[in-house]
Parts: sequence; C-alpha cells; structure tokens
Amino acid sequence: MDIHAGADPAAELRAEFDGVLGGLAEEAGDCDPDDGWYPDTSELEDLLDEVEDLADGSPAAARDLAVHVAERIRQVLSAATCLTGDLSDALGRAEELCRGA
Repeated sequence: MDIHAGADPAAELRAEFDGVLGGLAEEAGDCDPDDGWYPDTSELEDLLDEVEDLADGSPAAARDLAVHVAERIRQVLSAATCLTGDLSDALGRAEELCRGA
C-alpha cells in the first residue's frame, strides 16, 4: 500500500493492522492451550515499516497508530503461547514507534 494515497493514510493503515491482527488473534484463539503457536508476522512487519514511513511526514498520527497497534499485539500475545519471538519483536517495534515518532 502507498501510504501517500488516499485522504487519511493513518486510517488506512489502522484498518490493515486491524485485519492482520484480527487474523492473528483468531489463530491464537484456535490454539489448544497445551500447544504452542508459530504466528506469521510478515504482514505485520511490512505494516510497521509503513508506520515508520508515515512518521516522517505525520509523527503524531504515526504515534497514535503505534499505540493502537502495540495494545492489539499485547492482546494477541495474551491469547496463546507464541513459540517464536517474532510477535514480541513486532511489539517492541511498535513501542519504539510510540516513543520515537
């Protein structure tokens, strides 16, 4: 997605994040409590790259979006045992964007 297209790139990114994180939450919810989970975070990482790009031109919007994303990632992490550090790494990136944007 081109973050410069459309009237509100932050709103478009938020909708994309919500879709990706909703899918991850659904996967986590489907996990057996005794099993681990290997989430595919590649789409999430790509969207975080776009938030970094957004921060260059609209730091307040990027910060607000990063706060939302960090909270959603925490919710997904609490739903199942993640067997990789990928989702935690994405949370760290979102939290860094909260501070640095």
